[in-house]
Amino acid sequence: MKIYIENFNLNVLNEIEKIFKPHLVKSTALIRLYTDEGIYDIDNDNNKIVMLEPHDSKIEIIKDYFDNFNLIIDYSYFNKNIINSIYGHKHISKKINSNYYKLVSTSKIYLVIESQENIDTKESFHTDIYFECDENINFKDLFVKQEIIEFLSALN
Repeated sequence: MKIYIENFNLNVLNEIEKIFKPHLVKSTALIRLYTDEGIYDIDNDNNKIVMLEPHDSKIEIIKDYFDNFNLIIDYSYFNKNIINSIYGHKHISKKINSNYYKLVSTSKIYLVIESQENIDTKESFHTDIYFECDENINFKDLFVKQEIIEFLSALN
């Protein structure tokens, strides 16, 4: 599940990454292909090709979760199947880099900052920020809310 911050200004993400750098727990890089036959992730680090099967689900909006921040909870997900071949005649490719941050190692919530890299020019730009967590999380739980608020207060 992904939790987005409504109307967040992506132009400040360079500064935010500097603030959260000590809390970086992992980084991933992949190439996402959108073809006329499906969506695929190519993970060169692990020598895998994964076909993504999207499953749309409900979206919930929590108004004024903290200090005028509204959260958008997206319950949609992808089924992921490891495959050996990519199908489709036409495609669009994007190189996606994701940095995952946790405030404490036992946390159930990651703050994820994504960027895309132009494959030709090697120019990189931020494209997204969101929280990622297990879908069974309770947003009203005191510890969960406290953790999200800690991230949000640093984003102010």
